[in-house]
Amino acid sequence: MPTLSRCCIVVIVTAIALAGCFTAVAQEPPGVVRQLVPSLAGDGVDRQAVTSALGRPWRSFEGGRICVYRIMRTTDGVSVATRDADDATHEFVLTFDDQGVVQRYSLLRLR
Repeated sequence: MPTLSRCCIVVIVTAIALAGCFTAVAQEPPGVVRQLVPSLAGDGVDRQAVTSALGRPWRSFEGGRICVYRIMRTTDGVSVATRDADDATHEFVLTFDDQGVVQRYSLLRLR
């Protein structure tokens, strides 16, 4: 039968391991959106403009109505889409209407 201290150690190690799986996320204000992805921060942006600027989304949901792009900032300050989760500094989440026009977007800072 395991001792109480041994059970506590197992619980603590498990909690630490699980905590490493989670990523802290904070929503960025509109000014940061305009700075990181200026061509996509206005009204009336369509799917074609998004695809031209960022390529294929990292993830999409609801048949492509919601698209998630991983964004990283290069050393010269340019923001580019990346499929490598380790390089990403932000997630750019866009929701499109039935005509393919962006209805909402959020820029989420990772870590």
